[in-house]
Amino acid sequence: MNIKTHQNAFLGETVYEARHQSGMPIYIVKKPGFNKKYAIFGTRYGSIDSHFKSPGDQEVTHVPDGIAHYLEHKMFEEPDRNIFDDFSRQGASANAFTSFDMTAYLFSCTEHFNENLTTLLHYVQNPYFTDENVEKERGIIGQEIRMYEDHPYWRVMFNFLGLLYHEHPVKLDIAGTIESISHISKELLYKCYHTFYHLSNMVLFIIGDIDVDETFSLVFSNLKNQEYPGEIDRIYPAEPASVAGTQKEITLPVSMPMMMAGYKETHIRKDGIELMRSQLETEMVLEMLFGRSSDFYETNYNEGLINDSFSCEYEVGNGYAHSCIYAETPNPGTLHGKILEHVKEMKQKGLDQEAFSRVKKAMWGNFVMGLDNEENFAHSFIAWDFRDCSLLDFDRVYKEIDFSCVEKRFLEHFDEANFVLSIVKGD
Repeated sequence: MNIKTHQNAFLGETVYEARHQSGMPIYIVKKPGFNKKYAIFGTRYGSIDSHFKSPGDQEVTHVPDGIAHYLEHKMFEEPDRNIFDDFSRQGASANAFTSFDMTAYLFSCTEHFNENLTTLLHYVQNPYFTDENVEKERGIIGQEIRMYEDHPYWRVMFNFLGLLYHEHPVKLDIAGTIESISHISKELLYKCYHTFYHLSNMVLFIIGDIDVDETFSLVFSNLKNQEYPGEIDRIYPAEPASVAGTQKEITLPVSMPMMMAGYKETHIRKDGIELMRSQLETEMVLEMLFGRSSDFYETNYNEGLINDSFSCEYEVGNGYAHSCIYAETPNPGTLHGKILEHVKEMKQKGLDQEAFSRVKKAMWGNFVMGLDNEENFAHSFIAWDFRDCSLLDFDRVYKEIDFSCVEKRFLEHFDEANFVLSIVKGD
């Protein structure tokens, strides 16, 4: 076993890495004095991966929407028990999630770390699907889908994505629909599992005050003997540069109207480092325009047009990217107009260099503070690893971003032709 050490003196972090024979990376970060230990076992497989060719296949496989999420649910079932019971008995808190691009299984604990890590590695590598337990899950997930159909935030978000994207599956609900999950079978679940849960498509990240050599030995002794099978061919529809719509408004029982607005990205960068650069630059612009230290935020907060829910971020994934501004507001139409007017005004005046310096310093502080949170560190690390980048590249990319980079990014991304607005109003 060859263990590499990645040191970043500027961040004060060391990441130990070893590679399984399949190509899967295992990362360990030792945090002396930290009480909690955390592990996350993730696969580069999310809700958008519904058309693909498995390694060695000649034909394209098309699976129902929502199957990645369905598969995540089924992974916790054993022939005689539920895996959550094992974690609970061993003093761990366990969970899992499915996003557009990733499925991950995780736990945290203060004691019995080796036992819990062994449990994690065992159940993720040993699925148990039967016709009966797949059918039983259909009703459970169906209830979840119905619940989210009336969830205001879920609806404002997916209406927003539906306005941004014509074809890309990021616009589709992660859980699928009642109709789509009715076509999920044991055979399809195993097909997706063997394609996307091959170790070569996965990553394991562990953080805490642990013995590095002992933990690597435990991991390797619990991983299956798999060789690299070849690349998965993920197939996505061609997505036009234009937005699919401009505005959508629905009515739900909410105490305060909510809105989600933002800009579709038309310059999606492919390389991992360039993706990181694009995200940092765009988030700096968003913070300068709408962050809590901005004049826009202070003015509209004091006028009661926005509250503490107001936030903005930049989302990027496989074939999609967009900025997003969320607010609970008594008057979505007025806020919508103010956002567009503010962007137009700043294009005429130009961004403020002092605001850039302040925002850039704050971003660095938030990033360093985030490294002291095990969960944040782990999730960020594997998310960037799946984008062919490393979280440890952050400081290098960050240092290279100057005011001219942010000015260029502002003009490139914030194009009113690519702006959409989703509103949920009270009934």
